[in-house]
Amino acid sequence: MKLHFTLILFFVSISTFSKADQYACLTDDMAKQASDLMHDEKELVVFCNPCSNLPKLKIKLDSVRLEKTRYCNGMVAYGLVIEGNAKGEKIREELDLAYTWLNVDGVGRNVALIMNLPVYDVGEPFFWKSLKTYELPVAKKKQLKLRDKLVDSIEMEIALQKQVKASNFYDSWVQVDSVQFMYASESNTVEFTYFLVGSEEKKYELFLDELSEFKLEIANRELDYLNTSGTGFVQYTIQGKIRSNMPYRYHNLPVRKSEAQALIRQLNQLQSLTRNYRFK
Repeated sequence: MKLHFTLILFFVSISTFSKADQYACLTDDMAKQASDLMHDEKELVVFCNPCSNLPKLKIKLDSVRLEKTRYCNGMVAYGLVIEGNAKGEKIREELDLAYTWLNVDGVGRNVALIMNLPVYDVGEPFFWKSLKTYELPVAKKKQLKLRDKLVDSIEMEIALQKQVKASNFYDSWVQVDSVQFMYASESNTVEFTYFLVGSEEKKYELFLDELSEFKLEIANRELDYLNTSGTGFVQYTIQGKIRSNMPYRYHNLPVRKSEAQALIRQLNQLQSLTRNYRFK
């Protein structure tokens, strides 16, 4: 039963990652936030990074509003194309927030990321005027020192995570002997490895560039979850052999209540820092 469930989840996850639409259909809360964000904008850019050979489309806006689209409620832009295909034409463009960009201090920023929504393969920020790729400023000594300090602090907090429980490969809650944290600067990923009773390991590999912020979810008197969503993998190893390594979109990391607030603050600081600076 476990293998059957895992295979189903694998194909659902791959299907979710490979399709173009991410936030064309919106909940009421997302629609309100998007409407507030784009209400006073004069221009926006539509750019679908996974879509092959489609240039950036810059639109001088007449209006942006929530409408009933073909399948659901979504944001729709009306305006004049000033850069890209159909330049000089008036258009009605149904928007996907993952492929919609706004001018933030001269740099094109992704709307879904501004709203802190988990995304997949949205592309890089760009200079608004030229539409050329924007490169993050190189981290200097101050940023390097802060990053290393955050990583060290998270490692220390995670090392205290004993006497917590986590679900194992068979979907049973078992005791955790210890937890290990690692950060990979090359891929900007974090790994949380839970060493469970019975010679089993459960490892979360999470991509900071494509996660929502970490939030606190209360489990019980002793336990909280570090909750986030976005690109990540969960790997189960039993007696040194990998039993499963599957993509998941939603992640709940069990931690002791006493360290939860500090861990969330530090992880969100690390995520923000690596999104705003380029570390060589």
